[in-house]
Amino acid sequence: MERIEKSDIFIDHTNVEGRMSLFHNKLKKHLSNEYLFLSDKKDNLENEIHQLEMEQKQKDKTLFPHVEKRDIRKYFSPLNLSQIDEEQRDESKKQFSSNISRINEEIDLLDARMQEIKNFLKDMEDILQKENREEKREKLDQKEICPVSMKDIFEEDFDHFSFCDNLKQIAGYFENKYNPMEIILEFQDNEKNINREVRVNILKQLIANIYLAITDYGISIMLIEGEIMEDNFTLTLSYITDDGPMDAFKISYNIDL
Repeated sequence: MERIEKSDIFIDHTNVEGRMSLFHNKLKKHLSNEYLFLSDKKDNLENEIHQLEMEQKQKDKTLFPHVEKRDIRKYFSPLNLSQIDEEQRDESKKQFSSNISRINEEIDLLDARMQEIKNFLKDMEDILQKENREEKREKLDQKEICPVSMKDIFEEDFDHFSFCDNLKQIAGYFENKYNPMEIILEFQDNEKNINREVRVNILKQLIANIYLAITDYGISIMLIEGEIMEDNFTLTLSYITDDGPMDAFKISYNIDL
């Protein structure tokens, strides 16, 4: 008979990271289910308040159908009917208010617990994302955030080429080194160039940003677009990430020439 081994977070697995991931998933599922349970309970209590309000209105109509005549009726009775009606009405309202207050207190407790769960899930998600980013960071050279230099990319001096050619060389380097990787270029230099110092600065930043996007967030496609005009230079690096602090990044340079 085939034996099925039970997988649980408390079994002494050697894969600690796998156990923690399993634990986080179970905890997240448990808290999410509890949140849904509390949410349903809150809905039921709110419906109960609505039902009580409807019943109270119906009771008022049934018990006090001729309230406007009570002052006349008291003259034909040895009893003070007006006072009796008022006492009955006050008692009914008191009971109604007591029930509503009790239910609202329960709702407030549920709201507080639901908010605690939401905050805890958010904190847990933030911690996991931070741990993932730090783990990826550890793989980088501690002395240098981006170990890729311009010499690694440009076999000859970079300013022997146009800026558009520089971008093509950068794209080719990262596409070959980090396959599958695609860098889409939509850049026009209009046969113009920019100041060498500015050019070096932009190329170094662009290389570092591309490298970090790939190694930190596993980006496999990005867009570089821009243009060199008579009196202005624009360049924008854009990509989308599913594993980062933001859904999308756009890094832009806009320089007056």
